Amino acid sequence: MIGFFHEYRNSQKVVAREYNFIFYSEGAHYHQYLGHLWDALVELKKYSLCYITSDAKDPVLSQQRDGIDVFCLRSTLMFVFPRLRAKAMVLTMPNLGLHGYKRSPKVGKYVYVFHALVSSHQQYHEQAFDHYDALFCCGPYHEAEARKAESLRGFAPRTLVPYGYPLLGAIAQGPVLAGEKCVLVAPSWHPEGILSTCIEPLLEQLLTLALPVLIRPHPEFRKREPKKMASLEAMIRRNAQLRLDTAPDVLTTLASAELLVTDRSGIALEYAFGRKRPVLFIDTPPKVYNKNFGLVGLEPVEDRLRPQLGVCVSAQKLTEVPSAARFLLTNAEDWREKMAALEAATIYSLDQRVNGIAYLTGLSS
Repeated sequence: MIGFFHEYRNSQKVVAREYNFIFYSEGAHYHQYLGHLWDALVELKKYSLCYITSDAKDPVLSQQRDGIDVFCLRSTLMFVFPRLRAKAMVLTMPNLGLHGYKRSPKVGKYVYVFHALVSSHQQYHEQAFDHYDALFCCGPYHEAEARKAESLRGFAPRTLVPYGYPLLGAIAQGPVLAGEKCVLVAPSWHPEGILSTCIEPLLEQLLTLALPVLIRPHPEFRKREPKKMASLEAMIRRNAQLRLDTAPDVLTTLASAELLVTDRSGIALEYAFGRKRPVLFIDTPPKVYNKNFGLVGLEPVEDRLRPQLGVCVSAQKLTEVPSAARFLLTNAEDWREKMAALEAATIYSLDQRVNGIAYLTGLSS
């Protein structure tokens, strides 16, 4: 109860002040996607800033600076959102306006920053981005998808900023942070994914590779599937070669991974482009949250590039995993140039991230 009253007092402070920019992070995991923008605005030392997180472990909570408000809010968020006041609010949360988190009439612009490189129309709700004023796009495919959605559903064009995916730069530098070499299993959180369908037989096959196996559940899996998460943790405790990755960011994990094993997760693109190494896919059913995605008429980037990013093994033929994994481990360097070319053709270059800062600062000029 004391915790709630403390949060309530903080929520009153947030809604009582008008800011230039408010950032909202659903949890510590999401700060890595907002960090470049947040740090750049902090360094300018000319704006009133507020950072709201729903995770007590968010790194920004321990980095408070004079003149910057940082709050951990969870229980009061639905009260706070429609009362905020700012030139702009920056989020990585899709579905704004759909599930209780409403726009405030006193926030000038709502800005969405993608937290995955996947397309915007298959793995998200059909209206996931409709209530945003600006989208910071990872590549031309995001712009094409957004314009097609606007045309199909007849709403006003949004500002589409060619921003790229700054996390790729950090991943590329990651080997200096690398720990023990491992095989990384990092699935998506959808019901048909690895963790809900075939994790135990898959791990049996991977353990034959004589490398530690690190398992990184998606934060949404942890939140939505507590019983399955508890079962996974018990399985890991029974085998010394299995590890659980709980780090909020992916940098050290991806830097240490000799091989990534995934299903439909966007981490495949991060690993392939950031590390320039191939991916072992377990061919589970597609992750489809928008049944109407076909109306957009554009093949999702995660499906279009999948055959070029590595090797797929059927979830019904997991005994093929060791040979496929050994092939990729042995020939990983042969993929480097191909991955670099695919990245250049798909994602805006790292220097395009200045467009995001320019857009935000232009709102307060």
